[in-house]
Amino acid sequence: MAYLDFPVEIPKGTLIAKVSGKKYVYFVEEKVYKKDKKYNSNIRKCIGKVIENTNTMYPNDAFRIYFPNEYEALNEVHLESDKLILSNCLKIGFTGSFFGIAENLKITDLLIRYFDDDESGSNEVSQTILNYAAKVVATQNATIASYPFYARENLMLGGKVTSESTLCDIFKRIKKDKIQAFTRERIKLNSDTQGVFLSCDGSNIKTDSTDIEIAEIGHNKNGNEENQVAFTLVTEQNNYRPLILNAYKGSTHDLNAISPIVSLLKEYDINKITYIFDRGYFSTALMRKILNQNNDFLIMAKENTKIKQIYDKYYDEIHSFDSYDSELDMHHFTHVEKLFKNIDKSVYFHIFYNPENKQIIEKKVKIELANDMTVLKKLLGLKITEEELGQYSEKFDLYMENDVLTSFAVSKTWVENRLKYAGMFVLVTSKLSDANYAYTKYRNRDYTEKLFAMLKTSEDLEVLRSHDEDHLLGKVFSLFIGLIIRNEIFIKTKELRKNSKDKNAYTTTSCIRELSCIEAINVSGKKYKNIRAYTKKQKAIIKALNLDIKIIEKGLFSLNKWF
Repeated sequence: MAYLDFPVEIPKGTLIAKVSGKKYVYFVEEKVYKKDKKYNSNIRKCIGKVIENTNTMYPNDAFRIYFPNEYEALNEVHLESDKLILSNCLKIGFTGSFFGIAENLKITDLLIRYFDDDESGSNEVSQTILNYAAKVVATQNATIASYPFYARENLMLGGKVTSESTLCDIFKRIKKDKIQAFTRERIKLNSDTQGVFLSCDGSNIKTDSTDIEIAEIGHNKNGNEENQVAFTLVTEQNNYRPLILNAYKGSTHDLNAISPIVSLLKEYDINKITYIFDRGYFSTALMRKILNQNNDFLIMAKENTKIKQIYDKYYDEIHSFDSYDSELDMHHFTHVEKLFKNIDKSVYFHIFYNPENKQIIEKKVKIELANDMTVLKKLLGLKITEEELGQYSEKFDLYMENDVLTSFAVSKTWVENRLKYAGMFVLVTSKLSDANYAYTKYRNRDYTEKLFAMLKTSEDLEVLRSHDEDHLLGKVFSLFIGLIIRNEIFIKTKELRKNSKDKNAYTTTSCIRELSCIEAINVSGKKYKNIRAYTKKQKAIIKALNLDIKIIEKGLFSLNKWF
């Protein structure tokens, strides 16, 4: 745990306890009475370390949470100086690896080229982007307030601790046109310009800010309305690298958000893009636009009238034994037709039937009906209005006498309609004639969904804490850089996980933790030096990341020039 080198008074009402010979200060969150032992037990949180023979302590990050006013006072005096003293023991392994990966991916060069346009040569913006991104990935915490604490104990580019206010000011220097220029160049480096599969997905993140223009009331993925910022993530499927993270107004539908990105990508000199979408993007207008650009699409179809007509037409074929694919453990059949009158191109309707999914749906229907029947049984013999029975009228045949419910029976018509197309779905594509291959490519888009989940949960982004749009843009871009590199760690360590008996030994999180154990000590107050041998596991991770130990310590050597 990181402790500041600046003393503060021990707050009143706190507890002091000795652990391993040292005294610590605890804030009591709650008192819980234990009946069996007949005494109160304290639920407490450590907020500082006692300075011997004084009424003061060195505070930690938890102090900020429980005593925000006192923390702000401390912040004004000390933390805004950008001169926080580095710890005598610095963690160098993870940040060194992080910066090494950034160099290998040419991210560092691109950041310097597009964001450090001053003549000082300090590379302040690019360094801050990478430092903050590394902190977020390592701690799974995107809060800016905790950044100075992290920077004191970890190898940072530039060799200094940046304050909260300075960090926010630098974020504001990260402009949209520079992000687009960075993106354009990075796409050229990471994509086959003659043919690429791009997986696109949308999500939204809640915010309590009223000062961000793009924050608007919109429906989240659960259908609830909340103030939010919406995002679209584009991933290159061949190498699973995130390419674009675009923020837009929270009320914007995913379908409306993707059209500008399709237009933008056309300008990035990539030929023959195959876009992969889920059913939320299903639109003839979008498909027409993609085809007019001489690109292609693979999309999950919505169950509209046309799709139901195709289901009905090929119902027997898709349910026959001849359509079974043992590799996929599903049935499939392909229908080909022209989708647009004025576009001379046929598209493939790959119809799939999964018996297991049908069984799952059947079970859900049975449970739903059983729950409804429990309610209806309680209503038998009672006087009740048609409005009150409205929600059951489609599922059941209801029998009434003098406004009294006398009996009921499950509607066979409703059940047949619910289960008629159960287990069936359609993939529509302008390019992939093979159903098996099309399904495999579509399933790979799950990775984009996982990346979104990684961004939101691993980087503590369920709620955006930014209150300034310029600040938000820079922060989100930095988080995106962190996502790229974290994803690279995940991909590069895949073989380690595959070949290890312990499947938890080389998860992304465990790799990050293992690398974070590599430390350097300040010797004689002038130089930091790694004095410990690298473990077998650390060496394996570093090798898997295509790094050399010298690359990790390169940052350490650079740091020493500041002392």
